[in-house]
Amino acid sequence: MPSGSTDHPVNLDGSHQHRPADLTSARRVSDSTPHNAIVEFTVIDLGSGRAEKLGADPFKPVPVPVWRLIVSGVANFAVVLVFGLLVVSVGPALLGYRPVIVSSASMEPTIRSGDVVVTEAPSNELPGVGTVINFETGEGSVIHRVVSVEGSQVRTAGDANASTDPDPVSLDQVQGVGLLVVPFVGMPELWRVRGRWLWLVWGFLLFAAAIYVSRAEWLSGRRPRWAR
Repeated sequence: MPSGSTDHPVNLDGSHQHRPADLTSARRVSDSTPHNAIVEFTVIDLGSGRAEKLGADPFKPVPVPVWRLIVSGVANFAVVLVFGLLVVSVGPALLGYRPVIVSSASMEPTIRSGDVVVTEAPSNELPGVGTVINFETGEGSVIHRVVSVEGSQVRTAGDANASTDPDPVSLDQVQGVGLLVVPFVGMPELWRVRGRWLWLVWGFLLFAAAIYVSRAEWLSGRRPRWAR
C-alpha cells in the first residue's frame, strides 16, 4: 500500500473519492443544557477541516403571520363542525334511528331545506299536538307538524304554510317521530338529486381546502411533501 497522506481517500484504481462539501452539526454547550435546547450550530467543511459557527439556532420557531392563524382557526372550526354534524346525523342510524333529509321549505324557519331530521320509530299511540312527524302520502314522504288530533287521525301542517294539509294522517302512515334537527348536512345529497353538480364540486373543493388549511404544515408555511 503506498505510503504518505492525501487530502482525499483513494480508490483501488487510483482515483480520488469525493467527499461531501460540508457537514452540518449541532451540539449543546454543556450537560446542564436542556435536552431540547440547541445553543451552538456549526458547519464543518470536511475537505479543509474548517468549522464555522453560525451562532443561531436553526430550529428556532418562525413567527406565524396573524392572517394565517385566523384562516387556520376558521378552517379548523369548519372541519370539526362538518365532521361533528355528520356524526350526529348518521351515527344515530347505528342505534336504530332514521335520518331523513328535508327537501322543501314548508317547515321553515324551524327546519330548512337540506337539514336532516333524526326520527325514532312511532309508538302505538297517535303523536300529540306540536310533534314533528315523518309520514307517507300518495306524493311521497313528508315532514310536518301535528296541529290537531281528530279521533284516530291527526291533522298536520308545515310551519311555513298558511293552511293545514288537505288529508288527515292515520297512525299506519307515520314512519317516524322527529327527535333532532341537524342543519345543512343533507345539502350535498339534494344537490346530487337535483343535478346541481357544479355546486357539489365546489362544496367538495371548499371542504378539501379547509382540511388542507387546517393542517399545521400550512400554518408553518412549509411546502407539503408532495410539492417538495
